Amino acid sequence: MTKPIQIDFYTDPYCAWSWALEPGVKEIERVEGAGVSWRLRMKPLVRDREADGHSGADIAEKWENVARLTGAEIDATRWRTNPPRSTLPADRATKVAGRFGAELERKFVHELRPMLMQQGRAADDEATLIEAARRAGIDVEAFRRALGDTTTDAAIAEDEREALAEGIKATPALVIRNSENDRVVIEGVRDTDLILRAIQVLRTDQAVADAARERVTSTTFMPETEASRAKT
Repeated sequence: MTKPIQIDFYTDPYCAWSWALEPGVKEIERVEGAGVSWRLRMKPLVRDREADGHSGADIAEKWENVARLTGAEIDATRWRTNPPRSTLPADRATKVAGRFGAELERKFVHELRPMLMQQGRAADDEATLIEAARRAGIDVEAFRRALGDTTTDAAIAEDEREALAEGIKATPALVIRNSENDRVVIEGVRDTDLILRAIQVLRTDQAVADAARERVTSTTFMPETEASRAKT
């Protein structure tokens, strides 16, 4: 059986471009099902807005620009009125959700994004995170207890190192691999058909390699004997 294609999805729950890609991601999940193995990789957008010199209004303008360019429904009011200081709470909460399994982690982000992008809620509000976890089907009490675990920062740092190694500078980015470690990197908001085509090409390459190995390993080695030499 052919192994699933692996997709490392570099993102931040606050990434407006990733929100614009959300319908495409859900379509790939629907079409591919178990044929794709996902890993969410966090690449924080804003570690400390004030220390980094970002104003809430600046980020609001960027969100509104994404809405104009992509047609994604985005409400940037929060960034103008009571802007979050950091997007790290969302990244940390995603890593906590990942402890309950990759599928629940993706469901958690699918639930959290619209709260941040459309409803003006913030990930530094524990009630928002708890609600997203509940909607995703995560054990709420276990999730709540794990939210204070700072070891998630080490996992985020590892994701950032991986992003650097892959040459990824912005989100969203998809690193798509087959079992042969052939890969395609797709950055930004791209057409869903392009991503599905990349998956199919990598799957075909994987199948060709698997078939080649089958032909080699199924060949029986017959040691030369005096009798066989006499026949030649």
